[in-house]
Amino acid sequence: DNNSPVNKYVKSVTINGKPLDNTFGFEHSEIKAGGILHFVMTGDKNEAMKAAF
Repeated sequence: DNNSPVNKYVKSVTINGKPLDNTFGFEHSEIKAGGILHFVMTGDKNEAMKAAF
């Protein structure tokens, strides 16, 4: 949601309705089985998810 050239930061991600954060990953098989990977974008760098790598 909210994808545009201005909104270039990822605010949140869910997979099959579950939040995807720094502690939760997902398996390729979930996507292959028809899972939904949902991104919410923002233009505000302060609202963006922080990477933990």
